[in-house]
Amino acid sequence: MLLFSEELQVNAALTLLETFVLLWTAAFPQYSFTQLFLRAFGVNLAIQIFWDMVIYPHLVNPLRHLPRVKSISSSTPPRPNPLEWIRTIPNDGLIHFRDTFNRSYLLATSHQALLDIMSTNTYDFEKPWRVREFLARIIGFGLILSEGTAHRVQRKALTPAFHIKNIRSLYTLMWDKTTILLDQLEKEIKLNPVDGMNAASASGKVEMSVWASRLTLDVIGPAAMGRDFQSLTHAENKVADSFLAILEPTKEKLIFLGINFLLPQWFARRIPWRLNKHETTASALTWACYLLCLHPDIQTRLRQEIHTVIPSANHPITWNDLESMPLLNGVCQEVLRLYPTVPATIREAVRDSYVAGKKIPRGTRIILCPYAINRSPDFWGETGEEFRPERWIDTDEKGHQVVNHHGGAPTNFAQITFLHGQRSCIGKDFARAELRCAVAGVVGRFAMELQDPNQKVHISGAVTTKPREGMHLKLTKVEGCIAMLS
Repeated sequence: MLLFSEELQVNAALTLLETFVLLWTAAFPQYSFTQLFLRAFGVNLAIQIFWDMVIYPHLVNPLRHLPRVKSISSSTPPRPNPLEWIRTIPNDGLIHFRDTFNRSYLLATSHQALLDIMSTNTYDFEKPWRVREFLARIIGFGLILSEGTAHRVQRKALTPAFHIKNIRSLYTLMWDKTTILLDQLEKEIKLNPVDGMNAASASGKVEMSVWASRLTLDVIGPAAMGRDFQSLTHAENKVADSFLAILEPTKEKLIFLGINFLLPQWFARRIPWRLNKHETTASALTWACYLLCLHPDIQTRLRQEIHTVIPSANHPITWNDLESMPLLNGVCQEVLRLYPTVPATIREAVRDSYVAGKKIPRGTRIILCPYAINRSPDFWGETGEEFRPERWIDTDEKGHQVVNHHGGAPTNFAQITFLHGQRSCIGKDFARAELRCAVAGVVGRFAMELQDPNQKVHISGAVTTKPREGMHLKLTKVEGCIAMLS
């Protein structure tokens, strides 16, 4: 099946030919060239729409025999629910669904389907050009949005910079910036004490997602750009303020995300919108605080582990300290699993290919949904939606707890937060390292609670997942080594 834009081009060319034939034969002498063209175009467009909406999807589409979602519009409000589909629709790796305009999509659900799309046939599937146009105004045309040969060349050139040895050399920078964050949070809680307490108290209120974004900006600046933005210590910071304003998940930005796919390319390119590429850690730190507030017992155990490994203010912080803490790594892995920064992404077949043994025609769009796969009962059992850091912890032959890297899942494709294969996130180790530092610092110095224990948090964001309402916490300074590191 032709892509919709190609169909319109064919329709226009065919209509032009028909118009010349009608004029030459004088079949409708009462109509001018323009009138004939518009009438013919309207008829052709109606036939095209009838073909696309009725004939092709129900009688011709080679995907029509796959397990199918009956109707997206049955939900209120209408929206796809991939995790529910995985739970309730028996399938062999692919689920077929249609959008409001009756266009076909596939949801990849199995190890084999994910392997084929992300590894075996990865260059058969690209981000649709509309998606790339939109994201380019946010993150620019770099490695993430390049395709084919251009991607191979860029990936090869950048890979050495993200070697684990180079990432570990940045732990000192990450820890220094985390310490600045902790000092600023102390000042913040003194300025915003909990209701009924004075400024000298050790408890206060903060909105954590803003501080998380400032931390990541101050880490990525020196690490990748050679510039220290100092957004943690400078309240009036134009770079940080612009960055945070762009990331704020407002209704207007979500509407723009939707209508972007309807805008003509020449118009869309004239709307400038740039953004640095490092929201993974900010989002993950925000959700880590949320989950630890919901599980105070795990928060307490984690704080004990941190204070055991970092026993004094003079204790040197090493990458081995942070990477070897079982519970810290379990918490970070669970956060990244349950709240992937990008909950879903889309690929389009640029040529006929095969996925999970099924032929996929060119132009087919396939959804990769980390949010659903990371919670899928097929990979994680009935506890897939539960926050269980212990799934990432094993006990060795000496009875010591050690970190594992599978979480008990049967395949590494059970967690696709950073995707896999040639198109996996090149900065995944950087993001994990930064998250370890941030969580260790915040939990080591502060006890956290939600300001409103009954607050319902809604996931939102135009590109990355953030809590729509913000993350409003009550922080209480605790005794221990991290509290002395200022």
